[in-house]
Amino acid sequence: MWTDRRTRLILAAMAKGRDRAHSARLTLAINMKRLRIAKGLSQERLAALARLHPNYVGSVERRERNISIDNLEKIAMALGVSLPALFEQQPKGG
Repeated sequence: MWTDRRTRLILAAMAKGRDRAHSARLTLAINMKRLRIAKGLSQERLAALARLHPNYVGSVERRERNISIDNLEKIAMALGVSLPALFEQQPKGG
């Protein structure tokens, strides 16, 4: 089971990845993974809810995709959040 500590460590590791600049793609990846984990969803389950392929969801979380607005909407709906919520920058340490 995911713990808050483990989630923070994973998100911190993602934030220290290749791109140290805080881009929209990085913000999306961090928020998407944070929200998915907070809701107890696997990548596979999120993909099913959004009607996307699980590999696609994983590649978005790894910042390997330039995702379309249509797929952003599908992911937001599957996570139960607004589209802008996927791009909100979280305070440091939060």
